Amino acid sequence: MANTKQILPIIPVRGFIVFPGMTFHFDVAREKSINAIEHSLKCGGYIFLTMQKDISKEDPSERDIYKIGTIAKIKQMIHLQDGGVRLLVEGICRGEFYPPLETEDFYEALVARKNSVLRTLSGEEYTAFLNKINRLINEFTALNPKVSPESVQKAINESDPSSFADSVASNLFRNLEDKQEILELANVKKRLMRVAEILAGEVKILETETIIAAHVKEQMDDNNRDYYLREQIKAIKYELGEDEFSETDEFRKKIEKLNMPKEVYEKAMRELSAFEKLPAASPESAIARHYLEVICDYPWNIYTAKSPDIQKASEILEKDHYGMEKVKKRIIDDFDKVYTPRSVIVPNIKIVHDIAPEEAVEQIAARSADHECQPRLFQMVSLLRQET
Repeated sequence: MANTKQILPIIPVRGFIVFPGMTFHFDVAREKSINAIEHSLKCGGYIFLTMQKDISKEDPSERDIYKIGTIAKIKQMIHLQDGGVRLLVEGICRGEFYPPLETEDFYEALVARKNSVLRTLSGEEYTAFLNKINRLINEFTALNPKVSPESVQKAINESDPSSFADSVASNLFRNLEDKQEILELANVKKRLMRVAEILAGEVKILETETIIAAHVKEQMDDNNRDYYLREQIKAIKYELGEDEFSETDEFRKKIEKLNMPKEVYEKAMRELSAFEKLPAASPESAIARHYLEVICDYPWNIYTAKSPDIQKASEILEKDHYGMEKVKKRIIDDFDKVYTPRSVIVPNIKIVHDIAPEEAVEQIAARSADHECQPRLFQMVSLLRQET
């Protein structure tokens, strides 16, 4: 490809970048891209590969692809059974396409070569960059065991400064935007400098990830150790014939004795199972313990005889409480209702909502009438509400 500018078919690629000097194979399924390949093979086999910004778009426009990409030579094409093709290409050089982008049967535009600029890079500078980047590569591979040795060898075996920078970016960078940034730098000195900066950033990220992973592993090891030791204590006591009745067993015994509704019982057993697996010193264990204590303290399905006598309730209110006619009238009106805006009565619990200080007199009066007219067991429950 001798011309510096040439109209070439374009393939917008998704999720990867082909650098100059790189041999790469990928599958093509979109009809326009297959048409571009067939047209390229008729006209010398050159094609322009550029990354798509949004991989979800099936029919990208000119704004959806990067202007700078790679001019590549098609080395091989294999037709697949699903109608697509598998392409083997070799990156030749950087390129930039100029609008307008023709999109009728396939993508096509005027593409200009972008040759690497080496004149600003001295031999001493390249040696300094090479040493710096190689040190960073060693740190990067030590912190990231997922990097294959083959990728590292490909990166460090390049002797040409331009190819070296491209190889490091292609094989070691994890972020596609970072790779695209390196592809867009024609100046080799700036490219090497940016490769060193990005690689140093990757090393810092990996160091932070390693510290976090070590901290999490240490906590998990401590929790597992505590759980293991507790199980060992249980086994030892069992072998010695000692009757060890744990807190979990106590909760289980209480739950079994209480005549809970089915859904409450199932929820309580799930919470108990989770509580049993938690380390005793963990904050989650304290929360689960408090929840189980509250559940076990509720008077589930404990009923009192209901004999709503409105006349008797009125007499009791008149005897025990002087005045407060509006309050007593409201109590009498709501006395025999199963649900009122003031309270909710369930078979075993009377829950009073949002009792403000000015309502305390009314609640005392209501309790007086309720207790004498239809004797009921009262349960004191503390409910906390957090407002944000």
